[in-house]
Amino acid sequence: MSNVNNVSKERNIKLIALDLDGTTLKNDKEISQRTVDALEAAHDKGVHVVIATGRGFKSVPNNVKSVEGIEYVVCANGANIRRAADGELIYQSLIGEKETMDIVEYLKQSGRSAEVFIDGRAYIGQKEYDDVVTGRVTFRSKDYVTKTRIPVDDVVALAEKHAGEIENISIFFENIDEKPIIWEELSVLKNVTVTSSFPYNIEIGGEGTSKASALAKLAEQLGVKKEEMMCCGDSLNDMAMLKVAGLAVAMANAEPAVKGVADYVTDTNENDGVAKAVEKFVLGM
Repeated sequence: MSNVNNVSKERNIKLIALDLDGTTLKNDKEISQRTVDALEAAHDKGVHVVIATGRGFKSVPNNVKSVEGIEYVVCANGANIRRAADGELIYQSLIGEKETMDIVEYLKQSGRSAEVFIDGRAYIGQKEYDDVVTGRVTFRSKDYVTKTRIPVDDVVALAEKHAGEIENISIFFENIDEKPIIWEELSVLKNVTVTSSFPYNIEIGGEGTSKASALAKLAEQLGVKKEEMMCCGDSLNDMAMLKVAGLAVAMANAEPAVKGVADYVTDTNENDGVAKAVEKFVLGM
């Protein structure tokens, strides 16, 4: 399923960076045994295995963090790096205090729904939470929201109170046609990074914050070169890390733009695409 038919299997991969949703996890949010086996075998070969996700650390499933061989988790689109085993903070890149207040003002003026990520936890407004739980909102997963979101009375007030401490602010919308409109509205904000990990959201991080920048910091600490990195992803927030990887792997279910920057297109997340890429390029199977 390669989009570059002559991609060589002969690769000296020393670090694998994997997106979670739509990539490493199946649609039921579980990680398959084949994927676990492939990652553990890669680790046994001395390869560093890193999760790179838009989720906050507390929202990363324990069945992922407990996989032997997964050493680090890049969280909130690169806002921080934590050690998988105990959550110890390795690196951090937050939204600035002034920039947070600019976003708060935008949210107040626009009335748009938002979530706020602070210290690995994701907070959502009580009304938005209730709308998902009761089924009034159907474009989001009830199971995912109830497991990973903490409802608060006023999420914008929470952001204001914690200005300077925020990892990520995510704006959600039910009408996908609003996405380019909101993206344009956010283009006036300075010293922030705007991306998306889901068709119905836009995410705002700190200046220069991305999975790519966080991975660059981690790779430097580990003594890994760019050409020794393999990254796998499916969404727009994965594109930066795919562009800097020595081997960029897109899922078959990835967005077209993501496939466009990839060296190789593997199978879907439902069909163990990550495991197949690791077996091919790292394990030589």
